Amino acid sequence: MPNTLVITKVGPDAERILDAFQERTGLAARDGETARIFTFEGAGHEVDVGAELDAIDPEWDRHVEVATQT
Repeated sequence: MPNTLVITKVGPDAERILDAFQERTGLAARDGETARIFTFEGAGHEVDVGAELDAIDPEWDRHVEVATQT
């Protein structure tokens, strides 16, 4: 499992989707102007990023992009 996840903001609903993702997963995050960086350390569970984003908004890929998982 990766230690960090970077999701970039590309559409008007990016903030709403990222806020919901953070709330649903309980992951710590740092928010920037163009992206939000989530940290998996200490999360205590695995996160299916695609499934979580699909549950939030089926058209999430119009608003955010999963940039990296490292």
